[in-house]
Amino acid sequence: MHDLVLPHIESAQLAKFLGDLTQENQKLLETALDPVNNAYFINDFHLAPSVKLLREYDSSVPISFFLHTPWPKNHQQDSMADETLSYLASGMLCADFINFQTPTDLKSFVAFVAENFPVRITYGEVISISSETYFAQLRVNPVSVDATSLAQLPHKLPNYLRDEDLLFVHIARSDPAKNTLGVIAAVTQLLTDRSPKRRRIFLDLYIVPSRQDFLAYQELLMQIQTQVANFNSGFVSDYQDPIRLHVGDDYASALGALRRFDVLLAPSWADGMNLVVKEAAVLNVRKGMIVASPKVGAMAALGSSCIIADSPHPARLLEAIELAMKLPEKQRQQMSSELNSLVKSNNLNSWALEILQPIIELAETRSASFVRL
Repeated sequence: MHDLVLPHIESAQLAKFLGDLTQENQKLLETALDPVNNAYFINDFHLAPSVKLLREYDSSVPISFFLHTPWPKNHQQDSMADETLSYLASGMLCADFINFQTPTDLKSFVAFVAENFPVRITYGEVISISSETYFAQLRVNPVSVDATSLAQLPHKLPNYLRDEDLLFVHIARSDPAKNTLGVIAAVTQLLTDRSPKRRRIFLDLYIVPSRQDFLAYQELLMQIQTQVANFNSGFVSDYQDPIRLHVGDDYASALGALRRFDVLLAPSWADGMNLVVKEAAVLNVRKGMIVASPKVGAMAALGSSCIIADSPHPARLLEAIELAMKLPEKQRQQMSSELNSLVKSNNLNSWALEILQPIIELAETRSASFVRL
């Protein structure tokens, strides 16, 4: 789903995997089905089969589906990719409403469906896809954060910083798509090139271990730890350990870092949304700049108030970091204020309302007395 290189999987192995996924969706659906439910909201690609199964169970119940991950934008001409995406799309199309993170994701999905399904596509303020089997309305509705609740959560500020110190922050799962190694490479180059007389620079990495049952993810986490240790041990300056690695789910410290950062780094190779960016926009109190890559979904709405690197490669990322550091204070203040306003005006409540209102109205037209999700 993230336009990354596909591993090779034998057709029989893929068929078994998709069959097992359907069975797991069937089990999950059986726990959720209830005659008093007259509408359903289903979230993310691995539950797309549930939409089709639910439609087979009840042809008239309103269903809204939200795709949290990006839909592939560079379709790989591969039979495995075609089969997998067709499997997911055939489930999603059984919903009455399909919600996407970005306009590009919606456009990519429509292009794939037009190429692989015998459907009619109607373009307008809302795009609809119809056939003898489907009638789905598509819209862009990016997920957000609850700004009010977020600001009230307990946080722990970094205690080793002077007010004049520059703090770079990167918060991510240990996932190749998040490009943590690229962040380390760019910032270590910056630290190597810096003049000893310039302000102290720190990089705080908050890494949550992910998918540690897979060897590639285990190796990535070890690479991150090794590169940080090697650079810190060889760093010669008037202060020590410029890179601080926090492994684990220390949410209070991560929230404190989001309040304190001067530059937040989110240069993912691919990212559905990256809610850390939106949390940062709400919490930061230092006119901090957000440096991201074009593949971060949040940039569709927030990109005009962020620094977007040409690509996630370390050299391009370093250029974007240097640009962020050179911005005049007045411009940083303006961009920071714009980010804060954008997120607060399109918060989690407005996202949920956009999800629920259409199926509530549809349920009412089908003589439903109430909606229970």
